[in-house]
Amino acid sequence: MKKKIVCLLLAVFAMCMAITGCSTGETAQERNLVTELKEQSIEIGEKFSVPGAVLKDEAGNEVNELITMRVYNPEDAVIATRPGAVRFNMLGAWKVVYSATGAEDVTVVLTCKDSSAPAVSVANFTKFGYVNEELTLPDFRFEDFSEINYEKTTMQLEYRNDDTETWEQYEYDRMTNTMLPSKAGFYRMTVHMEDVLGNAAEEQYEILIIDETYQFPGLKEGYIAG
Repeated sequence: MKKKIVCLLLAVFAMCMAITGCSTGETAQERNLVTELKEQSIEIGEKFSVPGAVLKDEAGNEVNELITMRVYNPEDAVIATRPGAVRFNMLGAWKVVYSATGAEDVTVVLTCKDSSAPAVSVANFTKFGYVNEELTLPDFRFEDFSEINYEKTTMQLEYRNDDTETWEQYEYDRMTNTMLPSKAGFYRMTVHMEDVLGNAAEEQYEILIIDETYQFPGLKEGYIAG
């Protein structure tokens, strides 16, 4: 009776070894997930191609077995479950996790950053005007993946003094966004835009104000515009 019990226990043990793969000598440490993906920074808004992974045994041979993949955004929401293009639209640490039976998970961290300056779009931009006639200045709209720092975002109107060939500040009505030009010549609006991360850029827009006597700089003496 004891021999039967011992034999039965040995048989059960052998079955367990076969099921778990121990009889082949294969353990979790002997299988490895390999991916070409490395930790790196990615610009916000960019589409990045996330590669897959392969499973290899102790000898370095590929193992044909299911590999799962999950891409997490900084809020730990799963964004993708297969290799391919992923748009990184949130600042912070993204995780790519590869998993397979018999191998330890591999986690790669991708840092989404914002190093791009804000962009500006312009509406109602009138390039020409007349002396002593009210002119509506352009409307500027700012876009950025981070927040705009409005304390450091400025708009300045200047007038070109052709005699000294310098730009001089020219006041305008900021409440109504209009100007009343008292002189003919070139004016320019300089827009400095900056986000909360310190990324900054400048754009300039020129406006020509004329009257019946205005003479373009550089033209022959005696030429009258109009």
